[in-house]
Amino acid sequence: MQAAPGQPPHGGTYGQPGPGPYGQPQPGGYGQQPQPGPYGQPLGQYAPVAAEPQATDAFGWAWNAFKAHWSTFVLGQLAWGAIILAVTLLWFALLSAIGVFGAGMGDEAAIAVLTGAGFFGILLFIVVVVLVSVFSAAGVANAAVKVVRGEQVSVADFFKIPNAGHVLLATLLISLAAAVTSFVIVGPLVVMFFAIYANYFLVDRRDSTFEAIGNTIKMATATAGQTIILILLSIVAGMVASLTCGIGSLVTVPLVVLATAWMYQQNLGRMPSVR
Repeated sequence: MQAAPGQPPHGGTYGQPGPGPYGQPQPGGYGQQPQPGPYGQPLGQYAPVAAEPQATDAFGWAWNAFKAHWSTFVLGQLAWGAIILAVTLLWFALLSAIGVFGAGMGDEAAIAVLTGAGFFGILLFIVVVVLVSVFSAAGVANAAVKVVRGEQVSVADFFKIPNAGHVLLATLLISLAAAVTSFVIVGPLVVMFFAIYANYFLVDRRDSTFEAIGNTIKMATATAGQTIILILLSIVAGMVASLTCGIGSLVTVPLVVLATAWMYQQNLGRMPSVR
């Protein structure tokens, strides 16, 4: 039946298109509705995938962060350096005192005393230097993590070592792995690659030794390209410091640690497997 003038075709609604020819999909028909997005997202939209953090951006951020906190980082390093110097001077003073004491004894007795004291003195010195080195690195990492989180940082933070027992054990295991693989030229570099984020998991999240080692391996593997670039840039920074007889390390060490802390924090939010 012919529709009256001004009326829509049969079965339609005013302002809406009528049915199309047979076999053609109807407007708004099956398959035309947008799929629901993830929870909390508007219909038909998806959460954007976060871009992978870039190592060059990390060093750019680290440089600005260092400029803002340079005095704290320099003083923190000098304080740890003063401790190492004091331990070294104390060790030499101890050996000198033992030598003076042994000089008043017979030859055989003096040799026995000096040999035993020298052995234990060297062993004690090595232990103390290792402890100071491990905890100084963890202290700098702790300060860097606080800067990345936007918190206030002070020289005292360089001596606050969260999770100290696991920091020590993890560092010893990583050092052992580097020593075992040192017969291959790239062995220590491979260990550095997998262990680069370990300290940050230890002092930031208080991971256990093996949790931190497992998580740093996951993070380094998932971001292999940028982690390698981060290591290469860190090596370049170390070479620059060596050209200044080590004085430049007052700048390059915090620069590298801040850049690594930034990469760690940025990647942590992108990797549910290590949360």
